[in-house]
Amino acid sequence: MGEKIGIMFLGAGTADDWLSGTPFGTEAGEESSAEAGSEGEEAGPAEALETASEPGEGDPKGKGNGISSAWIWFLGAGILLLLAALLLYRAFFRKKRSVRECEDSSEGEELGRAADVRMPACPPVPVTVSHIGNLHHIGGREEQQDSFAISDVTNSTLCEKRGSFAVVADGMGGLSNGARISAIVTSSMMSRFEEGNREEFRGEREIPMELLQMVQNAEREALRFLGTSHEQSGSTVVAAWIYAGRLYFISVGDSRICLLRNGTVTILNREHTYGSELDEMAARGEIPIKEARENVQRHALTSYIGIEPLEKIDRNIHGLPLLPGDKILLMSDGVFGTISEKEILKAAVQDAAVMAQDLQAMVLSHRRSGQDNFTAVILQCE
Repeated sequence: MGEKIGIMFLGAGTADDWLSGTPFGTEAGEESSAEAGSEGEEAGPAEALETASEPGEGDPKGKGNGISSAWIWFLGAGILLLLAALLLYRAFFRKKRSVRECEDSSEGEELGRAADVRMPACPPVPVTVSHIGNLHHIGGREEQQDSFAISDVTNSTLCEKRGSFAVVADGMGGLSNGARISAIVTSSMMSRFEEGNREEFRGEREIPMELLQMVQNAEREALRFLGTSHEQSGSTVVAAWIYAGRLYFISVGDSRICLLRNGTVTILNREHTYGSELDEMAARGEIPIKEARENVQRHALTSYIGIEPLEKIDRNIHGLPLLPGDKILLMSDGVFGTISEKEILKAAVQDAAVMAQDLQAMVLSHRRSGQDNFTAVILQCE
């Protein structure tokens, strides 16, 4: 794994921040209006009684001013109550609309960096994966430690029942058996996806849990292998599952999954690196920004397949609705650590297969000494 240079930094937004539509300050406004209405109700009768007990000028019976004051107070209280009711109705209507708009957003810390993705309305006809592309190159290294796998998108039965699946794993350079661990990860996850075709599948609600179980199973297999070799090793992993027009993803480590839509590149997952933690500390004012940026351990992984215990896993819970023309890009750091967002977008105008060829040519054109292994998978939707 080589130098890691970010493509796009959207901040550590959470899933609930995707489309939060709750009106700012609504609660305070409702409370103050309600209190004002309540005070008006209580003051009205009390003031009327007090005024009626003192005869007014020109009113020998002492009733005229009291009755007028009472009516004024009751009228004022009624107006305040009406305003409060209108504010409550408006807030309730806007919140209901926000809930409807947010139904497809992901939750909590499991989302990653997708805060700027505008969630489309669900397509009338769910999109499917129409084209795929991939690149897989050893770069300037002596061993290929990246692995990948893609489900058969031409198998109509599999696609109809299970959807489409792709996974990329990057064996940790500098550690023994990196290639072996990445291969274990991809083969384990793909086997579980394909074997599920023979089981009862109750739909998309099962996918987030299935993805989690895939990663946990890959972790167990990796640890079992490492236990016999008595050596330390590991691998990143990023996987995408498209079913019924929605994208579900899961990742461990620093490999990336991006959504390419309307001329933009949006990173969907978080990186599990020491640099990400340093940046968050700098954002909170705990350390200087310069110290965070210049730390020589920035690129060290804080989570990967092979670590015990595996605690940091990034995923989405609710599927991201996809649109025709969307491309999903999964890649190891050998790709995004070498080429820029601008180069990715330039290649993205082609179909998936040609895009993969262009990305490979772009990486090689940089002629980096000791270029890391680089791998990418592109899923194109229509």
